[in-house]
Amino acid sequence: MKISKETGIKGIRPTFKKAGSGE
Repeated sequence: MKISKETGIKGIRPTFKKAGSGE
């Protein structure tokens, strides 16, 4: 999975799970 700066905070969440979603 790609670790973007958005998902980088969670690190385990794939890109489809936006950090903007909160979860």
